[in-house]
Amino acid sequence: MLVFAIPVGVAALAEIPLQLKRRSLRERGVEATALCEERLYLGGLTVRRINCLFVPWPGTEISILVRAPQPPPRVGQYMQILFDPEDPQRAESVHYLESRDSRYTGVFFQCLLAVMLIAAAVFRFAF
Repeated sequence: MLVFAIPVGVAALAEIPLQLKRRSLRERGVEATALCEERLYLGGLTVRRINCLFVPWPGTEISILVRAPQPPPRVGQYMQILFDPEDPQRAESVHYLESRDSRYTGVFFQCLLAVMLIAAAVFRFAF
């Protein structure tokens, strides 16, 4: 049981900074329109990330990498993003932030880790 808890624990811990980023963007993020400059693929078929360019303030252009919305925009098309006004490099696709994937992935791994640790403790002290 503990053999499986180690990779699940690593995944649960790795998800915490991403959860904090997504929460802060939902709370204080500013919406902007970004131009899709490049689509980055996973395995040659699925668009996973979008390299996009946006203007947070007049005279300032920032290039960022965000998770691709579904369906992903083509190069030259626009998409909506949320960025942190204190650090415009922290940005994410509005579609991704509203999706279930962004909300429940970390919670799933954290709950799974808790269940595995409780089960390991019960089996350890029961037998």
